[in-house]
Amino acid sequence: MRRDELAADGIWTIPGTRTKNHRQHVVPLPPLAQEIIANAPRVEGSYVFTTTGTSPISGWSKCKRALDEQMGASVPPWRLHDLRRTCASGMQRLGVRIEVVERALNHISGSYGGVAGIYQRDPMHEETSAAMLRWSQHVQGLVSGKPSKVVALRP
Repeated sequence: MRRDELAADGIWTIPGTRTKNHRQHVVPLPPLAQEIIANAPRVEGSYVFTTTGTSPISGWSKCKRALDEQMGASVPPWRLHDLRRTCASGMQRLGVRIEVVERALNHISGSYGGVAGIYQRDPMHEETSAAMLRWSQHVQGLVSGKPSKVVALRP
């Protein structure tokens, strides 16, 4: 995440040069994410999360090992990318429509593959923003040990 990608209104715009599908991704950051970013130690340079100021944080395997150690042997093996799947599954469990989840994750397959992707151009900013807020409230509830006030809505 680079500082020049963040707007004052809480929007993070990732350029297509840095996304897997080469499409710009607009991410509405919920208040919890904005708070984390605001409280990140400020290191000179363009990166929000950095230890050197000239490059993003690296050493994820070391961090992952420390997390695994803290969680203990009872947690099945997992990969960092599993967090993305957990977010997608969790949002859906909270009642977020699948096409909104796909927009939130910048997917171009699924609901937006083939002919449907040609016609379905709505970026769904409001729905994605609401979904990100609901997910952040759910995560905050898990972290704090207090149930979130998110109510799953089913059609």
